[in-house]
Parts: sequence; structure tokens; C-alpha cells
Amino acid sequence: MKIIAANEDHVPAIVGMMREFAIFEKLEQFFEITEDRLRIALFGETKIAEALVAFDGDTPAAYAVFYPNFATFRGQRGFYLEDVYIREAYRGQRLGERILREIARLGRERGYERIDFHVLNWNEPAIGFYKKLGANDDPEDLHFKFTDQAFEALAEGGPWLRAPRSASRKAVVLTLSCAPDHIIAGDKRKSPVANSPRVARPLTQAVLTRLRIANSELTNR
Repeated sequence: MKIIAANEDHVPAIVGMMREFAIFEKLEQFFEITEDRLRIALFGETKIAEALVAFDGDTPAAYAVFYPNFATFRGQRGFYLEDVYIREAYRGQRLGERILREIARLGRERGYERIDFHVLNWNEPAIGFYKKLGANDDPEDLHFKFTDQAFEALAEGGPWLRAPRSASRKAVVLTLSCAPDHIIAGDKRKSPVANSPRVARPLTQAVLTRLRIANSELTNR
């Protein structure tokens, strides 16, 4: 099994695994990514992310997509892990751990100090797996997003349009340090991970407090 940096030839295989991931997370109705969109995001002039892919011979087995982020309060640079997905036939072989370690290694080479991501709150095996590797969770954190009509209204300066409730999901925030003493060696038993996290940028509790105050002030005007 080899883990390598993705190139443009890998885009169709990655999109195929992304579709499997969306089905696993019961989010296939939101699956809109195309090969062209992914190619631009990973390899275009305005690329914003990078990816790793794992192959068993010529068969794609797993992928991860990640990009730089910055934790303002701690002043730490790191990676935000958008996706890490292991195909069913390759789970229980510590492949997910190998991919995480490779991302941590890349981060440390660049002077980064953390990896942030979200895990869906019903995915208890995955939560247990990441905690075993040293990840910390923040139960007070919430996942917010501006998307679709809400994003367009915000960009245009128009009236607020509430995002559809059907798109909301609860998630658990976890953080991994890229420092080697925080990425501990897992035991030799098979990993209980059935899958990987779908992620979004975390907000700290202090920021949430400020948002609540601002919202209260706007409501009372």
C-alpha cells in the first residue's frame, strides 16, 4: 500500500471515493462536486487545497483533502482536514492512521503545529479512534456556515436569508497536534474506525460569545 501526493490523473478516482463518502454520511443529496471543480481546487491557478491518495497496486484505497489554517488565539498555523476516507475493503488495516501521520509530517516540515477537523457526532468509532491518537475535542464548539442563498445575500449586502434547516448537522470538533509526542503509536488491534470525518472550520467559544452578543444587539435594535 502506497500513500502519495495526488496529481491531476487522480482526480476521477478521488471524486469516485468522495461519492462513496457522501453516501456513507447520508449526505448524497448534497453531493455536487465535479472533476473540473476538484481539479481547479487542487491544481488550478487559484488552488486552495492539496490531497493524498492511497493505492493498493492500481486500485484507489483512500484519500485525504486538507489545506492551511490559522488559530488566531493561540497563534498556531496548521492544516484543516476537510476529508479523510478509507474504502470499506481497506478499513481495519491502520491506513487511516498512516494517512494522518503523513499529514502531520508534512505539517511539521512547514512549521505547522496542529490539525483541525470535525467528526459527525454519531460516528462514535471514529471519535474513539482519533482520541486514541491524541486528538482533543471541544464539546462547546458549534459548526456554522454561510452557504447557498445565505452566502449570496451576505456577499451582495442584501437581506438575511436563513440557510435551510435540512442542511444543518451536529459535529464534534477535534484537534491533533503535529508535534511528534502528541501523535502516539496506536495499538496493534484493528482500528474501530468505520470511516473518516467530514469537516468544517471550528469557532472558538470566545468567538461564539461575541456572535451571540452581536446577534442580541441586532435583534434588539
